[in-house]
Amino acid sequence: MIFLETARRVRAGVRLLDKKIPGWRHVLRRHVEQFDFADGDHCVLGTLEHYSGRMKVLARKHREHDDYSRFDSALKALGIKDEVGFGFDCANRFQGWEEEGALLDALWRAEFEKETRP
Repeated sequence: MIFLETARRVRAGVRLLDKKIPGWRHVLRRHVEQFDFADGDHCVLGTLEHYSGRMKVLARKHREHDDYSRFDSALKALGIKDEVGFGFDCANRFQGWEEEGALLDALWRAEFEKETRP
């Protein structure tokens, strides 16, 4: 059951990124060696905030001060209020994090490693 719900959330995140950050998979594939779902600076959104030109433009529009982590800055830039609902965070960071975090890591890796048509 946890797999299906988590996969559904990741698919929602994929649709959002496909719409707002074209080419996001390519950015993550270029930086796969740094990808770490559990690290807000190297997760899906943290990596995109750091390396994606499109994300940088969106982030500049929404940045109020520079205290935000890359993850938080990306959430703000994309207008995401429910990071869990889009598969960008675990439903419960304190209980079952390892299991769900590993699943989210694997699902996101599978998504950005997919070959896509231009």
